[in-house]
Amino acid sequence: MLKKVFTTSQIKKITGASRHESIHVPFYYAPPFLDILREQIKSLLSSSGGRPTIKGAEIVRKVRFSKKNWDELNRIAENFSKSGVSVSPAQVVSTIVEEIISSSRLIKKREKISRRVKVRSVGKVKAKGKERKTNREKEAEVIA
Repeated sequence: MLKKVFTTSQIKKITGASRHESIHVPFYYAPPFLDILREQIKSLLSSSGGRPTIKGAEIVRKVRFSKKNWDELNRIAENFSKSGVSVSPAQVVSTIVEEIISSSRLIKKREKISRRVKVRSVGKVKAKGKERKTNREKEAEVIA
């Protein structure tokens, strides 16, 4: 059964909407994330006889979860384990947390670079013998 896909303009016409806005869907709600997560876990797991462990994960801590979330993590782990590699719910969580932290670092780096670029693009303009601030320079002051 094929799903009918509508364009933005068709949806706008059908619903009578005057505008549309993009909605950010967190990565953990998106099914493609689970496919990527599965492959990432498989590539990180290494075994020396017992249960495979994630390479680079040195610290072991107890973390509390709600029953509902643990059951969902267990379901995901069981689903991943069907591919032949034994995956635990804790390994799923560990990989998700590592991905979130890595992504947030990347976002912060991009923001810093963006701020530096805006500050560097500031210049002075001479008007009738006087120096005055450009709009970009004013923006740079607001950002800083």
